[in-house]
Amino acid sequence: MKEIMNTSVVTILSSQLIGQAIKLVRHSKLHAIFVVDDNGILVGMLTLSNLFDALIRGQSLEEPIEGCYLPKNKIVFFPKNKEFSNLAQVREWLLNAKVSETPVIDDDGRPIGVVTGACVINALLKEITGLYEHIYSLLKVVPTGILAVNENNVITVSNQLSEKLLGLEANQLIGRDLKDIIPEVNLVNRRPQKIKRNTTSILAASSPISLEPICGHIVVMYDATDVERMAQEVESIKRLQSTFETIINTAYEGLLVTNDEGKVILANPSFEQLSKKSSCELIGQDASTIIKGFDSISTIKRDFDIESINGHSVIASYMPIKGAPEVSGGVLRVIYRNLDQLQDVMREFQKLKNSLSYYKDELYKLNGTQYTLDSIITTHNKAMIEAKRVATKAADCLSNVLILGESGTGKELFTHAIHNASTRCKEPFIKVNCSAIPAELAESELFGYAPGAFTGAAKHGKMGKFELANGGTIFLDEIGDMPLQLQSKLLRVIQDREIEVVGGTKTVPIDVRIIAATNKDLKQLVNEKLFREDLYYRLNVICLNLPPLRERKEEIELLANSFLLKFNKSQSKHYKGITPDVIEAFKHYSWPGNIRELQNAIERAVSLGMKSWLTWDDFRDTLEQGQNVLVSRPKTTERSNVKDSGDKIKLRESLQQQETELIRWALNECLGSRVKAAKLLGISRSTFYEKLKKACIN
Repeated sequence: MKEIMNTSVVTILSSQLIGQAIKLVRHSKLHAIFVVDDNGILVGMLTLSNLFDALIRGQSLEEPIEGCYLPKNKIVFFPKNKEFSNLAQVREWLLNAKVSETPVIDDDGRPIGVVTGACVINALLKEITGLYEHIYSLLKVVPTGILAVNENNVITVSNQLSEKLLGLEANQLIGRDLKDIIPEVNLVNRRPQKIKRNTTSILAASSPISLEPICGHIVVMYDATDVERMAQEVESIKRLQSTFETIINTAYEGLLVTNDEGKVILANPSFEQLSKKSSCELIGQDASTIIKGFDSISTIKRDFDIESINGHSVIASYMPIKGAPEVSGGVLRVIYRNLDQLQDVMREFQKLKNSLSYYKDELYKLNGTQYTLDSIITTHNKAMIEAKRVATKAADCLSNVLILGESGTGKELFTHAIHNASTRCKEPFIKVNCSAIPAELAESELFGYAPGAFTGAAKHGKMGKFELANGGTIFLDEIGDMPLQLQSKLLRVIQDREIEVVGGTKTVPIDVRIIAATNKDLKQLVNEKLFREDLYYRLNVICLNLPPLRERKEEIELLANSFLLKFNKSQSKHYKGITPDVIEAFKHYSWPGNIRELQNAIERAVSLGMKSWLTWDDFRDTLEQGQNVLVSRPKTTERSNVKDSGDKIKLRESLQQQETELIRWALNECLGSRVKAAKLLGISRSTFYEKLKKACIN
């Protein structure tokens, strides 16, 4: 049983989906997989044909396989202790089977292996090889002298007794013409002929290896006293030949055996039926005339080639028969006959694949992830350069990512970039704002609900955000605002990779990459028992900490100019640039709204500006907001009349006075601590010290 059973068993639950079954069959490269219940008991078998039929019927990949597979009572199966006395019984059993692959089950009904036609043929070929080696060994040791000659009457094989009877060594026989050794023997006459060698009387008889055309002869020599023994050995050889022919003739696949010249020497009934020719018509023909384009004298093994027989395309394999010293022929095995039907199915399957690829591309255009890694503008800031490097690495893996940073620092931009740079870029991208979902609806929104789960529920239920994101990425924005009760359910999803819909009884496996973001201090929330510590560590596998804009002052000019180019293009404007005094003021502004505030300020200036350059007047509302700004505005590059200059000087002096008052207030609030005062004002220590010196404050 073990010789014909393949122990590679792939199972699938009856509740799983058609799409999952297709992936499983594709990865396993099997023609069929076994369907089991929750206890692993065999309930049926799902074949490639079943899947093709389901797809042709128009069934969705998201539908369960129930109803698609062959039930248990429709397939032939047997327990592990089933034994056969010979391979002919296995062949008979396979002919009665309704499927090409049959399960083997244990005493509990669980599948442990599979018997296929390929397994049987391999066993048959192994048996044939063993028989061939057995016959060759028998010729060497039988108590009968044997010489084998080819079609040119050259001796090719001799055994020990023939050498003893003729009084010659093997090297004196092999390669010699038979007439030079035994001129008395007439190969045409098959009756025993007497020859004399020294004092030994020898009976010699010849037999052709092939009748039409003759490709060699066997010359048998024996002592007269050994006639009875010789007859017994000949009968044994006949039985072996009969066994060999029986095995070949009962094989389900079409088999064609060729010699070293590519001539057909044997064809089984299955091949006769396929070619619509009898064995008499096939034997002796060149195999390449029967199978178009077939190399009948090849010495290389070939698996699963497409050949043409009698106008029909088939899948066949070729196994050379290795003799001594060269390949002496081969066996062609027809594995699949109805290739035309298979090609039609494969064409339909390819159409479905192309349609699926098209819709994935369309979904990719509409999923809202318009940013890439190239959208992240940074050249000088070390913190941002490191964040971009980590984001690039994160895109290559499936680990959870936690993005920290103040509002407006670009957390969502990084999320889009990671998704678009990953292998999941054409899969769904689902965004969830955890602070915007009401606590009582959060669970059903994230995990979905079953039909009738609660009053007002949709008739057919609803898929949750996690199920919608299956195979892709889910972005959990403002994760710090997620309710504690929901945090525990999210933790289970991350651990078990499955969800349980509200009101449902079964879990749904999911494959989702999680990216979370927040502007809150999660460690502080953990200390305050407002955020689960175990969930924090589950999310914080890869962490990106985005710096605020006030810590990226060296990149403000680059960012401002990039936004100007963007809004020039979108609003069809032609501003030449931003004046240097404004850029310098930008660098001294605290930017509480970070990059989003800078972008909004430039968009507003582009929309309302009246000159060819964006000047101080275009950003007055932003840069003159009282205590939110600490500026030391440099001299303007645009000069107007004397009255305007006087007004600007008065305004600058007023701003400097306000700045000095703010510094004194901050020092008073922080009890003289300059570090805390700088932090309170939202500026760096170096900038704070410069302003102390400028304001003459000790």
